[in-house]
Amino acid sequence: MRLSLRRFAPADSVKVWNVFLPKPDVPPAIAANYRDVKVEWTKQLVAEQRQKTERIEKETEKMKAILVGLDKLPLALRNYSLLEK
Repeated sequence: MRLSLRRFAPADSVKVWNVFLPKPDVPPAIAANYRDVKVEWTKQLVAEQRQKTERIEKETEKMKAILVGLDKLPLALRNYSLLEK
């Protein structure tokens, strides 16, 4: 743009203060497809997060069960089972 201005209006006699570029109109079909893809992507992220949360909850329950089981063991067996790990 500067080159064109220099060619047609030498010696900086014209200055550009602002350039306005309008956004293109997106066809409705493409906009709808984009929204559908975003919705599916969000559902997938929610499902992945739900699976991670369930996995963490199962691991926590397992650890709690192990601790409860260790509490019920006699002291001598408890020390022995901790040494095995």
